[in-house]
Amino acid sequence: MSIPFYLGISALVSVGALALGFLPQFFRKSPIANLPGPPAGSVLFGNVPQVMDPRTAGEFTASLCETYGPVHQIHGALGERLLHVFDPRALHSILVADMEHFPKELAPINALRFLLGPGMLGSEGLQHRRQRKLLNSAFSQAHLRNMIPMMYEVGDKLRGAMAEHVKTKAEELDVNAWMAKTSLDILGHAFLGYSFDSFVEDSRDSLGESIKSFFAVFGKVSLVAFLVPSLSHFLPESLIRMLFRVFPFSANLHRLLDISDTMRRRATEIVQVKKAALNKGDEELLRRVGEGKDIMSLLLKSNMIAAENDKISDDEVIAQVSTIMLAGLDTTSNALSHILHVLAQNTTAQEQVRAELLAAQRPSVVERSISRIPHDELMRLPYVDAVFRETLRLYPPVGFMSRRAAKDIVLPLTWPVRGKDGSMMHEVIIPKGTLVVPNLQACNRNKALWGDDAHEWRPERWMGELPRELYEAHIPGIYSNLMTFSGGGRSCIGVKFAELETKIVLSILLTAFKFELTDKPVVWNFSVVDYPTMGESSTKPELLLKVSPLLAAPATDKDSPVPLNDSSSDTPVTPHSFIDKGIGGSKTTMRVHHGAVDQTMVTTGSSSTVMRHVKAVLEGMGVEVIIEGDYKYRCTRPKRTHVGLDDPGASDAFTPPHQAPSSTEPEAGSDAVRVAAAVPGSTPGSISPIGVAAIYGVAQQDVGDEVRFAVEVTRLAQLDGTYSLDVRRLKGNLRSYTFLYDTFRQRVDLQR
Repeated sequence: MSIPFYLGISALVSVGALALGFLPQFFRKSPIANLPGPPAGSVLFGNVPQVMDPRTAGEFTASLCETYGPVHQIHGALGERLLHVFDPRALHSILVADMEHFPKELAPINALRFLLGPGMLGSEGLQHRRQRKLLNSAFSQAHLRNMIPMMYEVGDKLRGAMAEHVKTKAEELDVNAWMAKTSLDILGHAFLGYSFDSFVEDSRDSLGESIKSFFAVFGKVSLVAFLVPSLSHFLPESLIRMLFRVFPFSANLHRLLDISDTMRRRATEIVQVKKAALNKGDEELLRRVGEGKDIMSLLLKSNMIAAENDKISDDEVIAQVSTIMLAGLDTTSNALSHILHVLAQNTTAQEQVRAELLAAQRPSVVERSISRIPHDELMRLPYVDAVFRETLRLYPPVGFMSRRAAKDIVLPLTWPVRGKDGSMMHEVIIPKGTLVVPNLQACNRNKALWGDDAHEWRPERWMGELPRELYEAHIPGIYSNLMTFSGGGRSCIGVKFAELETKIVLSILLTAFKFELTDKPVVWNFSVVDYPTMGESSTKPELLLKVSPLLAAPATDKDSPVPLNDSSSDTPVTPHSFIDKGIGGSKTTMRVHHGAVDQTMVTTGSSSTVMRHVKAVLEGMGVEVIIEGDYKYRCTRPKRTHVGLDDPGASDAFTPPHQAPSSTEPEAGSDAVRVAAAVPGSTPGSISPIGVAAIYGVAQQDVGDEVRFAVEVTRLAQLDGTYSLDVRRLKGNLRSYTFLYDTFRQRVDLQR
């Protein structure tokens, strides 16, 4: 849980503390009092109002880190002192080495356990380890690969639904709402084998609605985070819930309890259905609940065969439904929103991401749909990966967390801190009961580790070597020297799931739409999970961006060769005429193929999808492309000397050290020269580290002259829905053309 776990204390804090007899502890002299820190903003509430304000909390905590360094104190309510920390060694102690001594709370029940049950977010110690052990296999890389088709299917629904709103021109869309729908559907399928039908108009599901609204309501009644642990020392959970129901604390508190009850009820129903299917071996029922391949089914199966001391209770199983759905919903959807927002601000970066994705796409021959990038290739696309890492470095969805020291403990430091008395402190003594607030975002932005530009969004930093200081600091985060996904035994179990989901959704959206800023300012607000609003006064979570179509949605008739830019055409297509209405009402004709057929250039994929893939491949090879019609390109490979390559046996002109070898790597013994791909729209000869392709052969194969050729999709007579990709030489040496044709044929890979 983030810092609201404690800092949500309101005016009721003093009353609650007095009533529960905890007041004396807030006036004890703390050993951390010698640490630097800001003055208290209030006698009663310390710095709580400053740190809790959704609008200014980020700026305030950033100023604390800049002014007082990686370990300092903050004033809490009634004089309590908190430890605010982003020192790497201290974080390692809190989250890894001594994690058992830094639980979320010292009380029998914390707020999340009270609201969600004994799931992974609310459990501690041995109980948490048992749950994580059973879930680890469900989040394995092998199992995640099985989810890829489902993620693409949901992504296709997202693209289709958004396309309905932006058929011909740019429109303002609430991107944050669309990302929430997408994440909810993906989580439902992956975790529960259950569809929330998020893209079906007027579709409402009580579990889905509860999950989407939980954190928003919880943030309005943060006093629960204080009252529940305190009351749990004296009262059972059932009585606490009854008291909250009886006494008129607030309408939001009652709504939060309703949400909690709904999630428990629906989770119980889902688990009972799945258990019945597993126990009876009911194949039809298993098929209806996700074919037994969803994470919940795997958890139930694993629990059935686990050793007795490794099993978890039914209550724990049920609690995982709400726990994992909540943990994965706002975090991933808001991360997607932030990436799209940043790319709308940085249009050059957006174009570079789009070019890289288009170059990697291949037509889906079987499914006749927008192409889907293979898993391994998608995950290693260098610039896409750099944008993903850099955005999550600078803007982690959860920037803070909180822990409570379970005993007096010594916290080691990476860098010594000068105390108020002038002494240099190489370690800090933490008294039992001290609230410790690890600042994950501050660690990700630490200039001592990331350099002077640590506060800048610069994805190119990931394309080369990271600073030596970063490696030497031994950041305890589980992902890429970042604290975004935390570290240790309570780190994010779904990190690879989130990365896969994010990259798949981006690959679909950024190849279909362009995203731009509106004239309204976007504000990112501090909360349990940071969220966007439009303007300073709005409290509604939303992110409005101008979204415009790159191409219209694909035709629904699988046999129709109508190009993507004419999905709305109602012009009838006469069989075997193949005269289609083009842009602006013009007519373009798909020719019938004549002569011999190169079987490697035959496809049943959508003609428009094939043409888009062909264009991306050609541009990725450094070939200049001119569009002559919906089905034809005129292409030029420049002279070898025009791209600065004089010697046919020269070494690579450009090969980024971080980039994995291309699938079109020349065979052993070949000294073909590799040329970096040109970004569409760039100046001739400009180079971008998007991809490499062998387009110049050795002298015996290729004289390196200019080659001009045409590429055209034609239909095969008597074979509806089957097309040939025809390539014809217009100018250039025959040997050079033959080498280039063979290279292109391998690269375009229509049989994949």
